[in-house]
Amino acid sequence: MSPSASDDDAIEAAIAGLIRRIPDTWTAFDRDRLTESEERATFLLIAAAIVEKRMAFRVRLIGHPMAVHATVTATGEYGFAEAMEQVVAGCAHTTATLVAPDSLGRWTFSIGNGGMAWGGVWTGTSWRRGVGGWRDTRRVA
Repeated sequence: MSPSASDDDAIEAAIAGLIRRIPDTWTAFDRDRLTESEERATFLLIAAAIVEKRMAFRVRLIGHPMAVHATVTATGEYGFAEAMEQVVAGCAHTTATLVAPDSLGRWTFSIGNGGMAWGGVWTGTSWRRGVGGWRDTRRVA
């Protein structure tokens, strides 16, 4: 199902609003406070390397006492997948693949040695404008 014109307008408006709001320096933000359009817009801005997103989390093998704390920075279309594959592969001592994101940019894991159950929790999220990304160079008189 393709997005309607009103969905496209909402995402376009969300992109414009986020570009004005996202700072040049790393700043924490609450992912749960984003609207659906803002979530989609954030995903598109990250995929276009206009915005960088840094996510901190804790993950552990279910039933195992040791936890892994990691922070990944993502920008570009597959930045998050590439970063997370390294973390998951390191934890599982095997290959790990992230399945392509859904329309809101959510990823799922496919771990090479199946049967292992992992649990995780996000511990922080921050964002900034991408180093090589968009800058508003307009002058206001």
